[in-house]
Amino acid sequence: MTATYNLINFGFNPWSKFWKRNQTIMYMLAQEEKVKQALFVNSEVWLSDLIHDTANVFSQPQCNRWKTLIPRRMTPKITAFSPVKLPLMATFTFMKNFSDQRSKRILAKFTENPYVLILNDPRPPVQELVSSLVERAAVTLFDWSDDFVEFSNNENERRICRDICKFYCQQSDVVLTINDELRDRARSYGCTAVTIPNATNFFTFPPSSHTKGIKNRISGLGKPVIGYIGWLNGLRLDLDLIAHVVKERPHWQFVFMGPKSEEAPLGNEIPALKNVHVWEPVPYEEYPAYLAGLDVCILPNKISAHTKGNDPIKIYDYLASGNPVVTTQTAGTARFKEDIGWAEDKDQFLAYLDKAVVEQSETAREKRETLAREHSWQERIKEVFRAVEPVWPKAG
Repeated sequence: MTATYNLINFGFNPWSKFWKRNQTIMYMLAQEEKVKQALFVNSEVWLSDLIHDTANVFSQPQCNRWKTLIPRRMTPKITAFSPVKLPLMATFTFMKNFSDQRSKRILAKFTENPYVLILNDPRPPVQELVSSLVERAAVTLFDWSDDFVEFSNNENERRICRDICKFYCQQSDVVLTINDELRDRARSYGCTAVTIPNATNFFTFPPSSHTKGIKNRISGLGKPVIGYIGWLNGLRLDLDLIAHVVKERPHWQFVFMGPKSEEAPLGNEIPALKNVHVWEPVPYEEYPAYLAGLDVCILPNKISAHTKGNDPIKIYDYLASGNPVVTTQTAGTARFKEDIGWAEDKDQFLAYLDKAVVEQSETAREKRETLAREHSWQERIKEVFRAVEPVWPKAG
């Protein structure tokens, strides 16, 4: 079959070793024989950040957009690219024009063939670039992977983000939403929308060469070890609940592993406790090894507007490990409530933890692993193809 079209994806999260939802979907769509080449456009980077904070910029293990300032081949078909924002762009029009023209030149190489446009980043500078591509796209998809409005800092930002999401919905042939609430919102705009929850890549990882060292590191803490792997974000994590359980069980060890969204996402009191260990981000390919060392996996999210639009990938990875899982009743977890500790409050959370640390059921472990396989990306992508098949370009 002759490759007949390209893919262009604008990602909210940059291409990284964490293999977030949008990156995974785009990668799997790019494997289609009909796809000739694909461009993954990261969110913009400020050149001034590179100048003023070079050490921090290049020390981010989870992703490095600076490496793709010059378009870089990530797979045989996929190129990643980060648009750059130059100093004084607001003052000097020629600086903005230079940046815009550079992005357009790179995009032009991928618009020579018919192309499928995948939208995922609803920020104003991106919309500006997207607007010139929508009209000529063979197919436009909006991967509504989070309730982006809740990331806004003020009401004006919320309004702008809300308007852009609506624009993306109305310009798209199909909207893929992370949950039913966003699906219904998209449909209220008169769009074709389908719920495509998150999934796990857990089963695709080869054995880690560091497994023994990881196991020794965790076992050296003592028993039991309760673990959280993922972004440490004070807007999402329920710090009151976390403080309660770690103080109530001072002889248990609690490990929090992940990148920080702010300087002290767990506050100052919790990390200072002797049974709390805050570790560096875990490479995604080593998740299985780290999870294997834990006794219980936790998801202590707040129940709030900020988490209402979530569907945490970690819940799928946790289940894939077979470990007992205890979570608050945060968005995306209700479908698994019969197979996890689904806690209504901090006291129930602690009660479920007490049960989980003594669980010896191999049947329960196998059931969780089986459940996760049903929610692997290898299975989920079939839902994506069913959703987009009616509008997908036919073979040339």
